[in-house]
Amino acid sequence: MTHKFSPYNITPEQWVVLNQIHINKNISQKKLADIIQKDPNNVKVLVDKLEQKALIKRTTNPNDKRAFFYLQQIKVSNLLIL
Repeated sequence: MTHKFSPYNITPEQWVVLNQIHINKNISQKKLADIIQKDPNNVKVLVDKLEQKALIKRTTNPNDKRAFFYLQQIKVSNLLIL
């Protein structure tokens, strides 16, 4: 399965994160961690890598300045149909 993602330079675990961000618009890190059943610190590492690759964008939650929402970037759509 990893070979499907190699052209996009992401891991299957990163794809799961991207897919959940796509399904759950404006998802928080805590909610994302709950859904994919990962430790929030591990999710942060995954999200940081995806943000460095410009596949997602982190925005501040207007109701809680300590929290973030994650939004998919447009170029991710091809990955979601794998």
